[in-house]
Amino acid sequence: MIDDSILKLANKIIKAGSKSFSSAIKLFDPVIRYKVLMLYAWCRYCDDVIDNQICGNRSKFLKKNVSMKHKLKILRIKTKRACIGFKMKEPAFLALQKIISIHSFPVHLLFEHLDGFEMDVMERTYITLDETLGYCYHVAGTIGLIIAHLIGVKEKDTLNCARNLGIAFQLTNISRDVIDDFYVGRCYLPLDWLRNEGLNKSNFVLAENRKKLFKVVTRILDVAEFYYSSSLVKLNTLPLRSTLAIVTSWSIYREIGIKIRKYKHKAWNKRQ
Repeated sequence: MIDDSILKLANKIIKAGSKSFSSAIKLFDPVIRYKVLMLYAWCRYCDDVIDNQICGNRSKFLKKNVSMKHKLKILRIKTKRACIGFKMKEPAFLALQKIISIHSFPVHLLFEHLDGFEMDVMERTYITLDETLGYCYHVAGTIGLIIAHLIGVKEKDTLNCARNLGIAFQLTNISRDVIDDFYVGRCYLPLDWLRNEGLNKSNFVLAENRKKLFKVVTRILDVAEFYYSSSLVKLNTLPLRSTLAIVTSWSIYREIGIKIRKYKHKAWNKRQ
């Protein structure tokens, strides 16, 4: 049985934090939708703690005197406690416990997801595409895998499709948010690719370098296309409503990349 108060909070969080995902998630059947909402509540909470945000929007009101390393440590501790049955108070961890109580899935994926936050906390530099893809796996591929488990997927090839969809989403996020990320000290573009265009982590954001930046981002979007395509291979093995939800989110996120290509170096003048 789903706690109505937790469910209402999860719905509120997802509507405030991700309008696109909110519209897609409604297409899941009720049981799966509840589980995905619970997962999203935990994901958004962790993301907001690390990024000093509220529902994806940067906030000056969250505590800044606590180090990111300490925040991450606390997230790991609380996640572990939630997994082993400690009584939790925060709604996000109550939501996580609710998922675990009604559906078995590999909980190590939760901690692999938190490893992605560690990359941000440690201000990791990504030299190669493989390193960027590693980041994408941790922050989004893991969530794709968990959702697949919540749907009931067991076949390895289908799980790989879910992982690939998460990676495609994150590559799209990187392409869309590359300028915003720069101003919070982050760059997920492969440094090798920037150097090929005569750019570096400090100057790619300059207006006079936007055409060169667009070339790099286009390459990222090309990689995203591979992951988008490969994510659909086993779609026909899923329940109909899960298929509809996934195709909807697939279309929404892929459209972001299409718009970036359309507007080229002017794509970052407004949010896509």
